[in-house]
Amino acid sequence: TVTYGDAAPTITATYSGFITGDNAGNSLSPAPTCSTTYTQGSGVGSYPTSCSGAVSTNYTLSYVNGGVKVSQAPQTITFTAPANKVLGSAPFTVSATGGASGNPVTFTASPSTVCTASGTNGTTIALVGVGTCTVTATQAGNTNYQAASPVTQSFSVAYPPLYLVLGLTSSPAGTVTTGSAVTAKMTLGNHTTETQTVTLNVTLRYTGSHGSYSLTVPLTFKLNAGQTVSQAMSFTITRLFPRGSYVLSATATDKSGDTASSSATLTVS
Repeated sequence: TVTYGDAAPTITATYSGFITGDNAGNSLSPAPTCSTTYTQGSGVGSYPTSCSGAVSTNYTLSYVNGGVKVSQAPQTITFTAPANKVLGSAPFTVSATGGASGNPVTFTASPSTVCTASGTNGTTIALVGVGTCTVTATQAGNTNYQAASPVTQSFSVAYPPLYLVLGLTSSPAGTVTTGSAVTAKMTLGNHTTETQTVTLNVTLRYTGSHGSYSLTVPLTFKLNAGQTVSQAMSFTITRLFPRGSYVLSATATDKSGDTASSSATLTVS
C-alpha cells in the first residue's frame, strides 16, 4: 500500500513450494523480474503487479499477480490565531494554508452572540458581542486527498475603554415618510476601572434638495466604573422634515483621552 503521490515501490517476489534447503538463490537462474503499472502520481485505486522470466531446472514455476493499493493522501491546515479584539473594531479577514486538493479552506465562527463569519468561504469575521470567538477552519477532500482535520483558533473580544453605539429605527418598517415614527437610541459604556466624566458631541446632519445643514449638541455624562447607560428618543416625521438624508453621529471622549464614535443614517422620502 502506498499513499497518493508516493514514488513507485520496488516490486519483489515471494515464494512458496521449495523443499528443505532450496531457495530462490540456489534454485532460480535467472530470478524473476517484477513490475507494476503504478507510477508516481497515479490516482487512488489498485494497480496490478506481475513477475516473470524466472528459470528453474528442478521446479515448474507459476505466477500469482499482486497489486499496489493507493490510498488518499492527508491534508493539513495551518491557521494562526487572530489577535484579541475590542468590540466595535471593523470586520477583518482570516486566512489559512491548506493541503493540495485544490479545495478552499472555509471558516465558521461561533458563538453567534460574539462573532459571525461571512463573505467568500467565510473569511470575513465580524464582531457582535464580547466573549471568546472560536473560528474553525476546514478543507474538503477529493478523490486523492482526505478531508483535512478541522483546526480551531480562539481570540477574545472585549469592550473598549469607552463604548458608544447609535441606532435609528422606524415604524412601520420600510420607507420613512410623513407619519413614520422614528426612534433614536444611544448606548454609552464606561469599561474602565474608575469613574469617568464623558463629553458627548451629538450631531444631526441633513443633506437633500434644500441644501445641507447640521446641528451639534454637547452633552456631559458621569459614568461609574463599568457603568453603561442607554437612552432612547422617539419622534414622528411631519411635513416639516425636508426630504433627504439625515446622519446622526456622536463622538464621546473621557478624561483619559479614550474616544468612541458611532453613526446612523435615516432617509426621509
